Amino acid sequence: MNDLESTAAAIRTVESDNDYRRQQDARVGSGHDRKVGAYGILQSRFDALAEAAGYAGAAWESREVQDAIARQKLERDYEELGDWTLAAVAFRYGTPVARKLKQQGVNDAAGVSHAGHKQIGTYLRALRKSSPQTDLSVVGRATGAPQTAPPARKQAERVVRNHLVAMRDQQRGRSVSDANGQEEQVNG
Repeated sequence: MNDLESTAAAIRTVESDNDYRRQQDARVGSGHDRKVGAYGILQSRFDALAEAAGYAGAAWESREVQDAIARQKLERDYEELGDWTLAAVAFRYGTPVARKLKQQGVNDAAGVSHAGHKQIGTYLRALRKSSPQTDLSVVGRATGAPQTAPPARKQAERVVRNHLVAMRDQQRGRSVSDANGQEEQVNG
């Protein structure tokens, strides 16, 4: 999870298998509530969250409203916490739990639990499994389980990889091809 879209997509996959009309019972503290929609938003909080996102009185079944609520919360938590993994923890377990993990210096929350939330690690592993991880900044190839990517994705990955290689070469003062295929010497 390295951006808003991949984090939101992973949460949707884990929470509901991308089903915007899903409803499921949830235990909240010592009581019960219902999680609704693709992101598993608590029904008791939905109206307030929808209003905060600019959709007062909206029905929970609205895909647009669910996406707006998730986007707003994830962006706010990322802005505060500076990490998409911690933003995902905040989305599921609450911002105070994510803050505590950050204060403890936890860079990868997958192996931890906090305040009775033993499932944090399990939840994050599920998020990572549902979202293919790509690390082009280090070696220029996808990491994780090998998958057959669609041709458009392969082309996009190739363009990004070539761009990153060109940037690295430029930083090192090597010859770099311009958009017309002409080589130019770059002095770093």
